[in-house]
Amino acid sequence: METLNHVLAQCQATGALLPEILVVENFVSDWEVSRVACELYHLPFLTVDLYEPDKGTIGEFDANFLRQFALVPLDRYGDLLTVVMPGLVPSDVLEGLRLTQTMKMMPVVGSVVSNRQWLNEHMPGPIPALAPAAPGADSIPPLPLDATVENLEPEENWLNIFDAGEEAVQLDLKGKQDPE
Repeated sequence: METLNHVLAQCQATGALLPEILVVENFVSDWEVSRVACELYHLPFLTVDLYEPDKGTIGEFDANFLRQFALVPLDRYGDLLTVVMPGLVPSDVLEGLRLTQTMKMMPVVGSVVSNRQWLNEHMPGPIPALAPAAPGADSIPPLPLDATVENLEPEENWLNIFDAGEEAVQLDLKGKQDPE
């Protein structure tokens, strides 16, 4: 309960997003945050590593807003915008991306690390302060500039899900072939 209170206090004091605090402070792996968001909200998972964001679409949005919430707009088709979220963001944050009243959002779940990494590479700059920190509140450091999917611990690297899935399938197949 103390951990939960700490995380919620950080969210309230700094305005930082819950998924980012959980990942940055190593309470939950990046992959787990994404997996849970996908399962709970029935949203697809897609990272900026797998689909290159359209530079023209990105240019339509305020870079500070994107960095602040670690959002990466992927593409825009008329009034439909596909955006990668770092785990999950509040609906009012997604609403803040709306360029027109008729624009519709198609959020997909990405990862905190891959979104921050992409933004650091393609839209460098400081992460804007979300809210003034409460007196005495600990500040939450942004993910290091060198944070990449490759240098995460194995259990935090979402790419390992494919290896784990393959291993599980192979074990299941082997079990069906060799009855004990």
